[in-house]
Amino acid sequence: PIWPDPTTMALPTHAPRHPTFLRRRAASGNPTTAFLAALRRYGRILIIVLGVAFCLEETIYYRLPRKQSPEVRADGAPTEDAERQQPVDASSAAVKQKRIGAPLRPPHEPKSAILAGVPASAKEWKAQRTKVSCGGHFAPSCAECAQGHGAGFCNGQCSWNAAKNKCIEPPSSIHPAYLDLVTNNYAFQPVRTDGGGYVNIIMVRAPFRSEEERDSFEKYKDEILFIGISSFEAFPLSSPNPFSSNFSDSLYTSMFPGFLHMMHEPERHFPPHVKTLLLSQSDFELPHDTPLAESDTEHHMYDFTFSVSDMNVEGGCVGWGAFAKNWSFMLEALEVMCSDEFDLRGVLVGTRDKQDKVRCAIPPQCEGKMTQTSMMTQDKYFDYMRRSRFTFLPQVYDASPRVATQSLCLDVPLLMNKHILGGWKYVNEETGEFFSDMTDLRDSIHRILDNVKKRQYHPRRWVKANYGNEHAGVVLLNWVKEHFADRIEIPEGTNYLIAKTQ
Repeated sequence: PIWPDPTTMALPTHAPRHPTFLRRRAASGNPTTAFLAALRRYGRILIIVLGVAFCLEETIYYRLPRKQSPEVRADGAPTEDAERQQPVDASSAAVKQKRIGAPLRPPHEPKSAILAGVPASAKEWKAQRTKVSCGGHFAPSCAECAQGHGAGFCNGQCSWNAAKNKCIEPPSSIHPAYLDLVTNNYAFQPVRTDGGGYVNIIMVRAPFRSEEERDSFEKYKDEILFIGISSFEAFPLSSPNPFSSNFSDSLYTSMFPGFLHMMHEPERHFPPHVKTLLLSQSDFELPHDTPLAESDTEHHMYDFTFSVSDMNVEGGCVGWGAFAKNWSFMLEALEVMCSDEFDLRGVLVGTRDKQDKVRCAIPPQCEGKMTQTSMMTQDKYFDYMRRSRFTFLPQVYDASPRVATQSLCLDVPLLMNKHILGGWKYVNEETGEFFSDMTDLRDSIHRILDNVKKRQYHPRRWVKANYGNEHAGVVLLNWVKEHFADRIEIPEGTNYLIAKTQ
């Protein structure tokens, strides 16, 4: 213990002082030390106050209507320019932003503007937030979805009435859970009438990706008509693609009461109780883009185009897309196409990474002859396609190659693998040529190049006369009426049905 001096009652100079005494003494002579001492004493209170203020500011900000980025309109939907610039790659942040219609926060906005828009009451706040989904954006009601842009802006929870030329609430003939099912489950897609209204039919376009999808089907299969449709790989059969899930071939072929398929011999796969129809996803919604003018066909910039997605370029071009589009065969075919015998110029879409830095390796003799690109907008891809002599489809496990009907609409013939699961019905003497393997590829290339030069193909005329909503849709409507009239109420005045994505 330290004892005070009995004569002065003062502690020795080396004795410890009370911490508060020391802080006060130190603070009295040093501003910096005084500030630090105050911070230690009041710092926690300051942090709490700042945190509460920040939370209040954010709450007020996000409750108010805000200015939009130049790439979205006031309703949250993308502008036409932004729409055209969206990449094909659906995993990108830009596409996700567009899908949900979320507004972009502006970099700066005066605080007065924020405070001026605070809802005056809970009732006003609720009314401000009560909106319907128009597909890619939101609006207070279906009637306000289109905003003068027509049927393209009337989707989601609303339907386009062509007769009245307006966006309306969906008809009551669909199940209450219908819109939620087709909006939140990849495997499910809606069926619409030519007037834009929904019908109580859901197309199942791919294997279930979750237990939730399977449970939803089991729960509603007696209240909604679920029909299978060929749209993905070998579905309804299991795909040999090592990067896809596997299942028994009989699982989906017997699950639905009807199936729109792409098979040569459906009776070998479907049981007798399943009603079948030779129709697939690529039969609907043909593009309206115009082909190259006939006077320009002598000046094709490219001989062919080839397209692949999900290529995993960074991983050596080995992945789901490489198997699905038969990339290993494509490399063999390129050796022939780039040889002195043909000396072809082609476009290989999707064979460069998204950053446009890494590309898939191609045969040495093709260097300088092939244009390799990353994924691109559909408009740009169509530009390449219409300036080519033919579209090359070497894939086998493809149930519904949309690129085939897109090419035909642009008046570009097809050179297609004869063993392809779906799409074989698009090739005939007016639309292109088949090849079986490397043994007859050379002959097929010679034939298609000669016939293009002689202008013996008429792909656009043929596909417009046989496919598209006006043709495939009528076939689907008649089939539904024939086999499922007891389960489906078709709206009066319906001319055809459309199997379409959201």
